[in-house]
Amino acid sequence: MADTSASDTTPAAKRRRVDGVDDSSPSATGPSEKYKDMWLEDGNVIIQCPQGAFRVHRSLLATQSEVFRDMFTLPIPESGAGDAVPTVQLSDDTDQMYMFLRCLILHEYPSKTAPSKQYMNQILDMLELSRKYVVPVMRTACVNILKELFPDTLQGYQLTIQRRRDLVTFQASLRCVVVATTYGLPTLLPSCYLYIAGEYYEEMMYLKKASTWPADIPLTYYATIVRSMTALSHLKQEMIHDFSDDWRSKWEYGEHTGKHGHEFAGLLGYSLGPNNGGMPPTEDLILFDPNWTATDVVHEIGVDELCEECIGRWDNAQRMAWMTAWRELPRYLSLDSWTAIHQRESQALSAATA
Repeated sequence: MADTSASDTTPAAKRRRVDGVDDSSPSATGPSEKYKDMWLEDGNVIIQCPQGAFRVHRSLLATQSEVFRDMFTLPIPESGAGDAVPTVQLSDDTDQMYMFLRCLILHEYPSKTAPSKQYMNQILDMLELSRKYVVPVMRTACVNILKELFPDTLQGYQLTIQRRRDLVTFQASLRCVVVATTYGLPTLLPSCYLYIAGEYYEEMMYLKKASTWPADIPLTYYATIVRSMTALSHLKQEMIHDFSDDWRSKWEYGEHTGKHGHEFAGLLGYSLGPNNGGMPPTEDLILFDPNWTATDVVHEIGVDELCEECIGRWDNAQRMAWMTAWRELPRYLSLDSWTAIHQRESQALSAATA
């Protein structure tokens, strides 16, 4: 909360916000300990938010933001603090504006090397503000960060599994779906849906019991995400079918049938039995995880130990099934092909920067 000890105790007169919202309620003015690094003594404009103020250089804002540039062409009231510094009234969340200004002025983004459950929400906040105030460089940087965490390649997805778990909360993952849908970033959606299905199945399917749906996320997205989970369940069954049939065609009538008879039981167990956490296949939607293989599951459910030859064949067949499934992933999710969603995204980004 901003320090208000230095502020005038007389209620401020009602005045028109530059962002178009009338506000007659008092708010924290002047420097505060929390935001002191964004109170520059030689700054020539004050950005006033509901719970704090920032004194910065007008030129730094105007050169990077089309909206601020236009804003500063209008008459701006002085702060009334005796130093004749004009004040811009904004209705944005104070903490979010603080991060936005640090990024805009100091080029300081949330740290990628210090995992925080707030990291993704901070990136999404900055993306939304960068669009609102038309800051192309920041918008591109935020989109690139999202693409790193929700990649459009199988290899990229597998390499970032643990990073997503460290940084992306349930609420943030839902926001990612909203942002990807609203801002024309469809290449993010397959990885977003996979992550939610794999990590937050219970939160989605038993919502009333396990969690509260975030008030700022429209409920229409709940239905969309549940449909994606159903599609991913079908995709998993297709993956199992693909590598099971491939194995069966090579071994069922071969000379090694007796030697490798345990594979039949293994395949049946993997297809129909629970994983090592007791979850049935239809609810186990952790897909494409290189640390979660078919042979690992078979070992855990008590099937006879597989020989090295079978392990190699099973795991190779599963990797091949992953590659096939990834190519078809957007179609299963009713998003069209990878090529089509890349084209749509390119067009949307071009329009946003035009």
